[in-house]
Amino acid sequence: MYVGIDESNHGRFPEIFVAVFSTFDSDIEERSFKKSRRNHKNLMRRLGRRSYSFLLYSSSDRKLFRERESYKEVGAIVASLISPEILEQEDEKILDIYIDGEHQHRTLVYCRDIVSNVLDIDKECVEVSCGPSLDEKLRIVNIADEIAHWLYRKQPLNDLANKKQRRELLIPSIHFYL
Repeated sequence: MYVGIDESNHGRFPEIFVAVFSTFDSDIEERSFKKSRRNHKNLMRRLGRRSYSFLLYSSSDRKLFRERESYKEVGAIVASLISPEILEQEDEKILDIYIDGEHQHRTLVYCRDIVSNVLDIDKECVEVSCGPSLDEKLRIVNIADEIAHWLYRKQPLNDLANKKQRRELLIPSIHFYL
């Protein structure tokens, strides 16, 4: 399973983190995607047989991590976005996670540990990669970027709270790591 993650509204709250899930190898082949003009009309068609989830991340969520160890924040967000039901659809429980943006190695190690622990899968089956502008290089992250932008720009905040794709931050499940 491939997972592409991006966010919208960075630095303003709520931030919206989106994960797109795919089994298509072509979704992680490096290409060039432009984001200068986002066309939300065809977004659901572009999503196709992929699925997505999102997380509304509040200023109090951010404060919780900033008061403790912020390098564990990414792991909490990623683990919250991936529901166990997504993994149940696959024979192999292998996750290749691609996160837009640069993160320290320590952050990625904790992300892998937290995802493995929360989803109860072997740590060796979780690979986490990140990089600047992955939303312009990998289709799966590009679609996550577009969905995050669409949710932020085109969907009323009250409507987002009730969408079936919404996930909650799993603070109790990751308290061991905090």
